[in-house]
Amino acid sequence: VPGFPDKQQDVENGKCNVAPGYEDCLADPEKCNATQVSAVNRYITDFDTIMSKGGSFTKAGNGAFVHSCYTHCEAQSASWNTFKVGGVSMQEAVSKWWNSDTDPASKHSYGACLFHSTSPHQCNPTCGEGQQDSEELLALVV
Repeated sequence: VPGFPDKQQDVENGKCNVAPGYEDCLADPEKCNATQVSAVNRYITDFDTIMSKGGSFTKAGNGAFVHSCYTHCEAQSASWNTFKVGGVSMQEAVSKWWNSDTDPASKHSYGACLFHSTSPHQCNPTCGEGQQDSEELLALVV
Protein backbone atom coordinates (compact mmCIF):
# COMPACT_ATOMS: atom_id res chain seq x y z
CA VAL A 1 0.00 0.00 0.00
CA PRO A 2 1.61 3.29 -1.03
CA GLY A 3 2.35 5.46 1.98
CA PHE A 4 2.10 2.70 4.56
CA PRO A 5 4.01 1.86 6.56
CA ASP A 6 7.38 2.96 5.26
CA LYS A 7 6.58 5.79 2.83
CA GLN A 8 4.09 7.87 4.76
CA GLN A 9 4.87 11.49 3.99
CA ASP A 10 2.26 13.42 5.95
CA VAL A 11 1.31 13.46 9.61
CA GLU A 12 -0.38 16.85 9.48
CA ASN A 13 -1.90 17.77 12.83
CA GLY A 14 -0.81 14.46 14.33
CA LYS A 15 -3.04 12.43 12.00
CA CYS A 16 -1.19 9.16 11.95
CA ASN A 17 -3.97 7.44 10.01
CA VAL A 18 -3.46 9.36 6.77
CA ALA A 19 -2.16 6.38 4.80
CA PRO A 20 -4.55 6.03 1.85
CA GLY A 21 -7.15 3.33 2.43
CA TYR A 22 -6.24 2.91 6.10
CA GLU A 23 -8.27 5.74 7.64
CA ASP A 24 -10.92 3.49 9.22
CA CYS A 25 -8.52 0.68 10.06
CA LEU A 26 -6.08 2.93 11.90
CA ALA A 27 -8.91 4.57 13.82
CA ASP A 28 -10.34 1.21 14.96
CA PRO A 29 -8.57 -2.15 14.50
CA GLU A 30 -11.95 -3.92 14.16
CA LYS A 31 -12.42 -2.09 10.85
CA CYS A 32 -9.26 -3.62 9.37
CA ASN A 33 -9.46 -6.27 6.68
CA ALA A 34 -7.04 -9.22 6.55
CA THR A 35 -4.60 -7.40 4.24
CA GLN A 36 -4.52 -4.39 6.55
CA VAL A 37 -4.00 -6.52 9.67
CA SER A 38 -1.09 -8.20 7.92
CA ALA A 39 0.41 -4.80 6.99
CA VAL A 40 -0.01 -3.46 10.53
CA ASN A 41 1.66 -6.59 11.93
CA ARG A 42 4.48 -6.20 9.41
CA TYR A 43 4.94 -2.62 10.61
CA ILE A 44 5.10 -3.79 14.25
CA THR A 45 7.60 -6.52 13.34
CA ASP A 46 9.73 -4.14 11.24
CA PHE A 47 9.67 -1.51 14.01
CA ASP A 48 10.76 -4.11 16.57
CA THR A 49 13.53 -5.41 14.31
CA ILE A 50 14.91 -1.95 13.57
CA MET A 51 14.70 -0.85 17.20
CA SER A 52 16.41 -3.98 18.51
CA LYS A 53 19.32 -3.63 16.07
CA GLY A 54 20.48 -0.40 17.67
CA GLY A 55 23.10 -0.63 20.37
CA SER A 56 21.08 1.44 22.80
CA PHE A 57 18.32 -1.19 22.85
CA THR A 58 20.54 -3.63 24.75
CA LYS A 59 22.63 -1.10 26.67
CA ALA A 60 22.49 -1.46 30.45
CA GLY A 61 20.36 1.24 32.01
CA ASN A 62 18.02 1.56 29.03
CA GLY A 63 14.54 0.21 28.39
CA ALA A 64 11.48 0.47 26.16
CA PHE A 65 7.70 0.35 26.50
CA VAL A 66 6.11 -0.37 23.13
CA HIS A 67 2.43 -1.28 22.96
CA SER A 68 -0.03 -2.03 20.16
CA CYS A 69 -2.80 0.34 21.27
CA TYR A 70 -4.13 2.78 18.68
CA THR A 71 -3.50 6.08 20.38
CA HIS A 72 -1.24 9.09 20.54
CA CYS A 73 0.04 11.00 23.60
CA GLU A 74 -0.90 8.13 25.91
CA ALA A 75 1.57 9.23 28.59
CA GLN A 76 -0.49 12.41 28.97
CA SER A 77 -3.76 10.64 29.77
CA ALA A 78 -5.17 7.95 32.04
CA SER A 79 -3.66 5.41 29.63
CA TRP A 80 -0.36 6.00 31.46
CA ASN A 81 -1.74 3.74 34.19
CA THR A 82 -4.08 1.47 32.25
CA PHE A 83 -2.30 0.27 29.09
CA LYS A 84 -0.25 -2.75 30.04
CA VAL A 85 2.30 -4.96 28.35
CA GLY A 86 3.01 -8.24 30.10
CA GLY A 87 0.86 -7.10 33.03
CA VAL A 88 2.95 -3.94 33.57
CA SER A 89 1.58 -0.43 32.99
CA MET A 90 3.62 2.33 31.37
CA GLN A 91 3.78 4.12 34.72
CA GLU A 92 5.00 0.97 36.48
CA ALA A 93 7.60 0.32 33.77
CA VAL A 94 9.00 3.85 33.95
CA SER A 95 9.04 3.74 37.74
CA LYS A 96 10.89 0.40 37.81
CA TRP A 97 13.37 1.70 35.24
CA TRP A 98 13.85 5.05 37.04
CA ASN A 99 14.56 3.34 40.35
CA SER A 100 17.07 0.88 38.91
CA ASP A 101 20.75 1.44 38.46
CA THR A 102 22.43 -0.46 35.70
CA ASP A 103 20.00 -3.30 35.09
CA PRO A 104 20.20 -4.85 31.64
CA ALA A 105 17.81 -3.22 29.16
CA SER A 106 15.96 -6.51 28.77
CA LYS A 107 14.72 -6.14 32.36
CA HIS A 108 13.02 -2.86 31.40
CA SER A 109 11.81 -3.60 27.87
CA TYR A 110 8.20 -4.37 27.02
CA GLY A 111 7.13 -5.14 23.46
CA ALA A 112 3.96 -4.90 21.42
CA CYS A 113 1.90 -7.93 20.49
CA LEU A 114 0.73 -8.71 16.95
CA PHE A 115 -2.89 -8.22 15.95
CA HIS A 116 -5.12 -11.27 15.50
CA SER A 117 -6.05 -12.14 11.92
CA THR A 118 -9.67 -12.70 12.98
CA SER A 119 -11.90 -10.45 15.09
CA PRO A 120 -11.28 -9.24 17.69
CA HIS A 121 -8.05 -8.04 16.08
CA GLN A 122 -6.65 -6.18 19.10
CA CYS A 123 -4.20 -8.44 20.91
CA ASN A 124 -3.86 -6.27 24.03
CA PRO A 125 -7.00 -6.36 26.19
CA THR A 126 -5.94 -3.21 28.08
CA CYS A 127 -6.11 -1.02 24.97
CA GLY A 128 -9.02 1.35 25.24
CA GLU A 129 -9.02 1.36 29.05
CA GLY A 130 -8.56 4.96 30.13
CA GLN A 131 -8.19 6.03 26.52
CA GLN A 132 -9.69 9.39 25.71
CA ASP A 133 -11.53 10.04 22.48
CA SER A 134 -10.23 12.60 20.02
CA GLU A 135 -12.59 15.36 21.27
CA GLU A 136 -11.32 14.96 24.83
CA LEU A 137 -7.71 15.05 23.62
CA LEU A 138 -8.44 18.14 21.54
CA ALA A 139 -9.86 19.84 24.64
CA LEU A 140 -6.61 19.10 26.48
CA VAL A 141 -4.54 20.65 23.69
CA VAL A 142 -6.64 23.80 23.23
